[in-house]
Amino acid sequence: MVFFISIYSLLMLTITFLALFLLLYPLILRPKSKVSIYFTLTITCSFIWCAAYTLQISVTDLSLQIFLVFIQYIGIMALSPFLLLFILAFTNRDEVTTNPLLVLLFFPPLIHFLLLITNFSFGHYLFYQSVELITTTPFYSLDISYGLAFYSHTLYSYLMVILGAYFLARTYIFESKSNLLYRKQLSIFLISIIFPISGNIIRVFKLIEPITFLDLTPIFFVICYILFTYALFEIGFLDIVPIARQRVFEEISDGLIVIDQNYRLVDLNNVALKLLFSATDTAKVYRRNILDFFKEQSSQETNNKKIDEIQMGLDKIVSGESSSFSTELEFLFPQRKIQQIFYNLLVTPLKQKGDKFIGFVGILSDITDRKEAERSLQEKSNLQELILKLLSHDLRNHLNVLKGYSELATDTSEIEELKEYLKAIDIKSDATIHLIEEVTSYLEVGNMLRSQQFEKYDLKEIVNRIIKQLKPEFDTTNIQIDVKVPSSPANILANFAINSLILNLLMNAIKFSPSNGVVSILLEEKPPNWCLRISDQGPGIPDSLKEKVFEPFTSFGEKRGTGLGLTIVKESIQYFLGKISIEDSKPTGATFIIEIPKFID
Repeated sequence: MVFFISIYSLLMLTITFLALFLLLYPLILRPKSKVSIYFTLTITCSFIWCAAYTLQISVTDLSLQIFLVFIQYIGIMALSPFLLLFILAFTNRDEVTTNPLLVLLFFPPLIHFLLLITNFSFGHYLFYQSVELITTTPFYSLDISYGLAFYSHTLYSYLMVILGAYFLARTYIFESKSNLLYRKQLSIFLISIIFPISGNIIRVFKLIEPITFLDLTPIFFVICYILFTYALFEIGFLDIVPIARQRVFEEISDGLIVIDQNYRLVDLNNVALKLLFSATDTAKVYRRNILDFFKEQSSQETNNKKIDEIQMGLDKIVSGESSSFSTELEFLFPQRKIQQIFYNLLVTPLKQKGDKFIGFVGILSDITDRKEAERSLQEKSNLQELILKLLSHDLRNHLNVLKGYSELATDTSEIEELKEYLKAIDIKSDATIHLIEEVTSYLEVGNMLRSQQFEKYDLKEIVNRIIKQLKPEFDTTNIQIDVKVPSSPANILANFAINSLILNLLMNAIKFSPSNGVVSILLEEKPPNWCLRISDQGPGIPDSLKEKVFEPFTSFGEKRGTGLGLTIVKESIQYFLGKISIEDSKPTGATFIIEIPKFID
């Protein structure tokens, strides 16, 4: 009798057919990729092991059993290297799997296999020291005494499996926090490795005495096959992760979130994780109600209205009234450097085969920069509108006064009265010209700041040149000037607008200083900046106005202007990455302090 069918043979036959199914199904029906190819090769090795072991425990001839053991070892010895390659591909370690040196992984198994098949014919007995047929067990089994080469092969196989388990565990712990589906697949993979390796350890070291005749390794493969079958049909194994769709999910520049039917967050990519949550929140991210989160992070003013809008949009998707929903969200993150962030949220339905609705996919785009640009543009538009209103109002007033004085001058015959009217007309004409020049200057400086490239300027040279330019004004008003500048150049990085900035401050100092007063200028090095101090002996600026004077249209005192001059100065300095402040001068007056970073060659 050559064949002997037992319950163990039937069990192994069932496991072998399950292995055949797992071998053929991905090969025929799943996308071809490096991952699926290595999976197929790994399952092929286990199939050879199972099929040969099924035949081995079903025959009674010793020589035939030894031959079938040789066939088993074709799968056994190739299994661990292919398993490691499968794990490397599955965990996206492409830089490793493309290395041609990986072929060396198969060198030790090849040596071990040659030692196995020459074990008896060459009589070295390095793999098996002895093999005997036992007939007292439930099936005809082999009692084997292992040699040094067998333990060398076993150790090598265990090292391959341990290394693969390490990569799976590392990926699960450190590289897949934002992907629940991938983590589920990784956990199934890890569990499926544990059972066969445990069965092999029991077999090799004969840990359970009553069943030493039985190799538990191929039997425990059934747990692997069941878990992999579940993964294939239920969680997209070899389909979603880690092929193209997962790559897109993780590498797309927008945030992606997956929400279930109960509005709970079940998955999100790394971009969404960074957009929505801080590092300390990661443990509390999953299974949260996304509406509750939006409610917590939205500004109070728009809170309820916006959440109701989102709820209504999601409900319409569920009911089929709408195929998508889009809205803009404003989130507040007090713990972040940029505390107010704007997003555009686009939500579409997530459906299974058969058009069954299972949740939502949301795309989050950070539109903070766009909103800030829109806000800045609106502010500039509002400012320009105010400037036009101011210009129109003040020009109308000046022109009405000029018209009145011109009518009076036309009607009078007295020379002295005519002189007074003409003097008044001259003063008002100067005021009109000054108004137009100041508004024009504001607009021109803004254009210069935005349009001109930065280059090296010598602040000392600019100060000296503008002082010479203003000498007639100093002489006319009998104002003295006290200048202290360094002997070496004071280089900064700026553009042509720096000239208007210094001119504006010195004109202000002349304007508010009394006759015979002194305007002091001090330029000194204050690493990493150059510091320019311009002091006058005028009435000074009240503490309550020291910050407000830089706002548009803020003016005070008897010599009021348009209130745009200091706005120009501050905007220019900030554009040059500098800062400006005001101090009181002694005994009276104001000191404007400008600090601009030094130019470094």
